Amino acid sequence: MDKKDNPNDWPVWANESVEIVNANPDWQDKGRCEEQQLYELLAPLGIRKVIHIGSTSIPGLPAKPIIDLMAEIDSF
Repeated sequence: MDKKDNPNDWPVWANESVEIVNANPDWQDKGRCEEQQLYELLAPLGIRKVIHIGSTSIPGLPAKPIIDLMAEIDSF
């Protein structure tokens, strides 16, 4: 049996259940707050912008209750 076929060898996160919850109107505000905080930390490293992405960034959409962020840079 290949290691990838044995669930006992998988990382813990690979076995976690996925929870989808009703849309939360606070997600957009939380996303903006996290964007700003992360930008302030990363701007000295050349980050141009931090963007709230994913399902919690779409008003009214049920989603996993996780705020996803993406950092934008000029290039590598």
